[in-house]
Amino acid sequence: MDSLKSNDKIRRVLLSEHQLNNISIDMLHYFIKTDYYDLIPWYLDLNRESRLKLLFNTFDDIEENSNANTIPIDVITKILTDDELFSIAKKYYKNLLNSLLTGKHTKAAQDYSCIELSLNELTKKVKINGHKFHLRITEEQLSELKSEFIPILEKIQDVILVDYKGGNNKYILESIINPTLTKDKKNKSLLENLEYGDFLKWVFKLLDWFPSRFYLINKVSSLDLEDKNNPEIIKDNELYRFRREVASLLRFKDILEFAGADYVRCCMVEIRPASPYEYIFDSDEVFRKILKLSLGKDIDFLEYASSNLNQDVYNKRDLNIKGLNSPRIRI
Repeated sequence: MDSLKSNDKIRRVLLSEHQLNNISIDMLHYFIKTDYYDLIPWYLDLNRESRLKLLFNTFDDIEENSNANTIPIDVITKILTDDELFSIAKKYYKNLLNSLLTGKHTKAAQDYSCIELSLNELTKKVKINGHKFHLRITEEQLSELKSEFIPILEKIQDVILVDYKGGNNKYILESIINPTLTKDKKNKSLLENLEYGDFLKWVFKLLDWFPSRFYLINKVSSLDLEDKNNPEIIKDNELYRFRREVASLLRFKDILEFAGADYVRCCMVEIRPASPYEYIFDSDEVFRKILKLSLGKDIDFLEYASSNLNQDVYNKRDLNIKGLNSPRIRI
C-alpha cells in the first residue's frame, strides 16, 4: 500500500514537472516524436490548431538565430497532413533548385537541412534533423512537380559544371548501345559517371527526366616543366598525360552525343593555380599551341580554364553540387 502511494506521489510530481508551463522544449519534442503522452496528457486535450500554434512557437527561425536548435523531423510529420507536407516538400525542392540555378551552391548546402513552415501568415525557416522522411504522393501531385521543376532543370543543365569522373568509356558505350537495356538503365549508366551529386540525380529519377545539354569539365593537374628556368618546355610524359585527359573527355562527349545529347560543351579546368615549376596557360592561343603539340591538332570547341584564363569557369570549379545529398524529405 505504501508502495502504491509512493508511486502515485512520484507520478503526480512528474506530471507537475511536465505541465505546459514547466516542460522544456526538448522534452516536449521528444515525447511527441516518440508518441509518449503519459506525462503530457494535457497535449492530447488540445485541438489541432492549438497543437500547431504551440509547437510553431517552439521552433526557432534560423534566419533570425544562426544557432537555432534543430527540430526532429518526426515532430513535423506528426502535426501536419500529407498535403501540408507535400507543399513543404515542394517548396524545399524548389528553393534548392533555384539556389543551384543562380550559382548559390553554398546557400543550397546550408538549406539542405532546412524547411519553411508557415502559420497564420508567419513563416519560419527551421533546421531539421533525424532520418530522411518518405512521403507518398499522387500522380496529380507528381505532374505538379514536373510542371514546376522541369523548366528549372532545363536552365540548370546549361549553367552547372558537370565533372566527368573518367571511368571505363568502353563499358559505358556498351551499356548505351545494348538493345536489351531500358532508357532508365542507360541514363543510370551515364549519371554514374557524371558528378551531378545525389540531390540532382534523385530529382532526375523522381521526375523521369534526364539532361540533354551538358557543360562537361575535366579537372586536371598543371603540366610540369622540364626546366623551371625555361617556362616553354614541358616534360614529355606530361604532354602524354594531357593528351590522355583530353582524349578521355572527348570520348565521353561522343558517348553523350550518341546517347542523344543535344549539346555538349567541354572544358579542361586546372585543379589549382600553376606553380613556378608548372606550365602557365594564360591565353587561348597558348592553349591551342599545347593542343597541337600534344595531340597534333587543334580542337576548336574545347576550352581551358585556369587562374589566368576563363576565370569565371575556373572560380566555379569546386562549387560542390556533388556534396548535396539526397533530400531530407523524399517523395
